[in-house]
Amino acid sequence: MANVSFYLKDRKKNTSPIYARLSFNYKEIDNNGTNKYRYFKYTFGEKISPKDWNRKKQKAYESYLGYANFNDKLKKIENDILNVWRELTNKNIKPTPETLKKELDKIYKPELQTATKPVNLFDYIENYINNVKYVYRQNNPVPINKNTIKKYKSLLTRLKEFAKEKRKNRLNFDDINLDFYNDFLEFLQKEKGNAPNTCGKYIANIKKFLNMATEEGINTKLDFQSKRFAKPTEVTEKIYLTETELRRLYDLDLTDNKRLEPARDLFLIGCYTALRYSDYTNIKPENIYTTDKGTFINMKTQKTGKNVIIPLHSIVKNILDKYGNKLPRSISNQKTNDYLKELGELAGINEQVSISKNKGGVRVDTNKPKYELITTHTARRSGATNMYLGGIQVQSIMKITGHTTEKAFMSYLRFTEEDNANILLDSNFFNKSMNLKIAQ
Repeated sequence: MANVSFYLKDRKKNTSPIYARLSFNYKEIDNNGTNKYRYFKYTFGEKISPKDWNRKKQKAYESYLGYANFNDKLKKIENDILNVWRELTNKNIKPTPETLKKELDKIYKPELQTATKPVNLFDYIENYINNVKYVYRQNNPVPINKNTIKKYKSLLTRLKEFAKEKRKNRLNFDDINLDFYNDFLEFLQKEKGNAPNTCGKYIANIKKFLNMATEEGINTKLDFQSKRFAKPTEVTEKIYLTETELRRLYDLDLTDNKRLEPARDLFLIGCYTALRYSDYTNIKPENIYTTDKGTFINMKTQKTGKNVIIPLHSIVKNILDKYGNKLPRSISNQKTNDYLKELGELAGINEQVSISKNKGGVRVDTNKPKYELITTHTARRSGATNMYLGGIQVQSIMKITGHTTEKAFMSYLRFTEEDNANILLDSNFFNKSMNLKIAQ
C-alpha cells in the first residue's frame, strides 16, 4: 500500500516549503549490499508559516486565510501522487523515486520538460551517464557499476568519433537506421580495429539506449528493432584452468616471489567459488558461516543483487586461514592480470592455444602459450567449468554464476574434446556397454 503525508521542510523559518512524502514499501540496495527503505519526497511550490500549519492533521489551521482552498489543493496533490503511483504499477513499471518525480514534474513543473529533453542520441546518453544511480536486477534497485558507466562513456566516444568522420558531427535519433548500422560497424572494424565481439557490445548498448528512449517517447525511429540490426558475435578461445593446473599454481613455492603470492591466492579463491572478480575480492569474515553440515560463503553479488551460498572449498579455507580469516591484499585488476601470467609461466601452464582474432575485418589465427591468456575472469570460468566436469548439476552452478538460461551457461563453459569424452565415459550408457560380453 502507498500512503501520502505532508511536512514542513524548516519549521524554524517564517515560511517553509511543504513537502509531500510517499511511503510505498520501496527498498534499495546500498553499496554495502543492505536493503534500505527509501521514501519519495516531492516539493510542488507551496509554502506556509509554521504557525498556520497543523502538524498533527497535516493541513492548514482554519485561522489561515484561504485555508479551505489551500487544504483542497493539498488533497488534490495527494490524489495526483497516488494516481501516478497506481498508473505506473498498472503499466508494470516499477515505481521508484525517479520515475515518480518524472511523472509528477509533467503535472507540476511542465517547463522542465522542454528544457531538459534530449534532442539527439549524444544528449540522451550523456544525460543518462550523468544522472543514473541505480539499475534493476530482478526488480531490485542496485547501485550502477562504475565499469558499466565506463562502457557507456566508451560508446559515446566512439559514436562522436564516427559522427565527426562520417556524419558531419550529426547523429540524431532519426539517423539511426540500417545504413548507420552498416557504416558504424565498418568504421569500428576497419578504422578502429575492433573485434566482432567488441563491436557487438557497442551495438547492444546502442539498442539499450534506443529502447529506453523509445519507451520515454523521445525516439520514434524503430529500424534498430530489425533482425538485421543485430549484435555481431564471434566465438573466441576463452580458456579455463584444469584441476591439475590449479593444483600446480597452489603448490608453487613463492618464497622468492612474495609479491606474487597474494595475487595467486586471491585468484584461487575465485577459481574455487566461480564468483565474479568484483565479488570474490570482497568476501568478508561475516560472509562465512558454519552449520552441522559444513562451512559456507553467503554473500550478495554486486552485479545481480542476488544472494549466493557456496560451500567453502578446502583450498579456500586454507588460504583464508593463512591470512587470519581475511582476504589477501588486492591490487589493481590490470596489475593482477600481469602477475597471473607470470604465475602461469612459473607453474608451467604453457600448452599452446590457438587464437582467432578479427583485425580490421580480417581473421587472423595465432598460437599462444596458455599462461599468456590467464586473467582475473579466468577464475570464474575455471570454477564453473570444473564444477560441471565434476558432476555438479547445471542448475546448481547457475545459481552461483547468475546465468539465466542453460544455453547461455553452456556457451560460457570451456572444456576440451577429451574432457567431453571423459564425461561420456563416466555415464551409465558407456559403463554398461563396457561390461557386456560378446556372445560366442
